[in-house]
Amino acid sequence: MFTTSFGFLLPSLTILVN
Repeated sequence: MFTTSFGFLLPSLTILVN
């Protein structure tokens, strides 16, 4: 569950930074 959450949060964070 944590891995899936991290896999979803990481790309979201990158999009927010861009």
